[in-house]
Amino acid sequence: MIYYLMTKEELDFALEEEEYWPDHFDDTGYIACVSEEGISSLVSHHEENEELVLLTIDAQKLESAVIYEDIKGNHMMNPHIYGFLNMDAVISTEKFDPSKVKVPN
Repeated sequence: MIYYLMTKEELDFALEEEEYWPDHFDDTGYIACVSEEGISSLVSHHEENEELVLLTIDAQKLESAVIYEDIKGNHMMNPHIYGFLNMDAVISTEKFDPSKVKVPN
């Protein structure tokens, strides 16, 4: 499983369209996801007042390629979706509360 954090508004739109292309896709060329141990790193990427949703994605069901890469040079291999996220690959969503996530030192 891989994980992706988005706003509730983005999720609603993606479910309606049955696929998701983030606004930054044209700049990066991929959707940056994390494996389970990387979930805590997602906290710093969003505004405090946003309603966030954590997606659990079955990488085997993705129509786009997933490549594990160390883009940031921090010796952590993170999954990147090179293409759109087909929403039928999402196996669960849950409200994400950043205040309840333990951020490693």
